[in-house]
Amino acid sequence: MISISIMLIFAIFFFSGIIPQTTLNGVVEYNEKPKREFKTIMNGKYQTEYSNWFSDNFPFRTYIVKMYDEVMFNTHSIVNGVKAGKNGDLFGEYFTRQSLIGTLDKTQVDNYARNLKFIQDRLEARGKDLIYIITPSKAEILPEDLPWNYRAAYDSLNQTANIRLELNTNLEDYGVKYIDYTDLMLRLKAEGEYPVFYRTGIHWSQYASSNATLELLKFIKNNTIFNTPFIKLSYNKIAKPELDEADYLALLNLYKSNYADDYYTSDIKLKEGEEPNLRVFSMSTSFSRSIMNLFGKSDIPFKYYWRSQYTQFQDKLYPDVERTYYESMQPGVAVNEMNFEEIVDQSDLIIIENNACELPQSHIDFVQALSEYLMKN
Repeated sequence: MISISIMLIFAIFFFSGIIPQTTLNGVVEYNEKPKREFKTIMNGKYQTEYSNWFSDNFPFRTYIVKMYDEVMFNTHSIVNGVKAGKNGDLFGEYFTRQSLIGTLDKTQVDNYARNLKFIQDRLEARGKDLIYIITPSKAEILPEDLPWNYRAAYDSLNQTANIRLELNTNLEDYGVKYIDYTDLMLRLKAEGEYPVFYRTGIHWSQYASSNATLELLKFIKNNTIFNTPFIKLSYNKIAKPELDEADYLALLNLYKSNYADDYYTSDIKLKEGEEPNLRVFSMSTSFSRSIMNLFGKSDIPFKYYWRSQYTQFQDKLYPDVERTYYESMQPGVAVNEMNFEEIVDQSDLIIIENNACELPQSHIDFVQALSEYLMKN
């Protein structure tokens, strides 16, 4: 009897055109309501599309989704690939697992490092250079905050961070210039001045990424023929997170949460009178978005910075007399469609960045294609 009453209430709301909904966070795709046409009704397409549309639009659906997420989250279950650990620190299932037990194909990573060394040598012969960057894993920097099941796995394993360590070994064996930011992040965490990772996201904070930028500039000055400007960093507290600093919290679609992190934004100032002159192309991941956002609102210590985020997006950033121009989140370009002549000719330094949890296929393909271009040219 109760179920029939509930169905009647839903029917009244639906057929009266009143469909109460709330907003869902994250990436949400909705099906459009199909048009009634004789042909689509006869071949069954209309019925299928209407069923898909109705599943998105029945009354109170989004409220029910949030209610479900709230119950699952508060019973310490995985919600949309995210699980809370100690102090409510959020971790992603995929990247946490990769950080703990992920491995690389030994033949593939050996060939990858060999190609990187070839690229580095060819670029140096042209008066240019290559630097490889490994950005940190949240699970490796904050293992004490892992969810209990991952914490148990972490404690039982003889070694974690296999992907990062395997990549480091191969880069060292072939003599590739690289920076692994893990030690820097552990030092900043120990100092405890500002958060390196926020509880609410997978990506590093601007405090972390701005200090990584400072480390990069020092590395360039000490390990290449290029000079870099002196920069000064400052930090300011902000009310809301920027960019990806609360991406996991957004995925949860909770009605309420007790997350009240202190978020901080960073600012870069160049030493007066110093002019950046280094042109950079970067094949990167989403971790470098924080750096691009930082450059877009501060002084940029490079003459030109062109970034490809995997092959999904690309950004271009360059300073002018009065402002920094930032062409953000432009459509990406597939590796086989990239203009390597432009990339090489218009760049002094090529940076390749990947996160410690994985070696993306886009990076493998990019390195292979760039090495083949330099072999022919």
